[in-house]
Amino acid sequence: MYPGSKPAAQARVLCLHNQRPLLALRASIRHVLIYMIRVIIPYHLKMLANISGEVQLDVDAPATQRAVLDALESRYPMLRGTIRDHVTHERRPFLRFFVCEQDWSLEPPDAPLPEAVASGAEPFLVIGAIAGG
Repeated sequence: MYPGSKPAAQARVLCLHNQRPLLALRASIRHVLIYMIRVIIPYHLKMLANISGEVQLDVDAPATQRAVLDALESRYPMLRGTIRDHVTHERRPFLRFFVCEQDWSLEPPDAPLPEAVASGAEPFLVIGAIAGG
């Protein structure tokens, strides 16, 4: 460690154009970005996980559907298997993912999310689909 430098595990705050904070953890040689993602889930899942309002998750870069859902299920273990299948990790029927007012349910799980979601300006929505006749 150099004189005047901070320990490797200490977090520093960076700001994007919309002034939302991002945490950058200082690794030994490189910086790892952690995005603050806003997630809105359906009412029945909020009740199951005892959540009120939207959820704010810290997600390592790159921010993807898989990373967001992994962070959500890690923070709220009771949601495991409710949004994605336990084994295949595929989206459950009758649930849809919306990002920036677009349906991302059929996008690859490792596709990077738009910057508006990664920066926290827009939420990642998990919507219960409605079916019937």
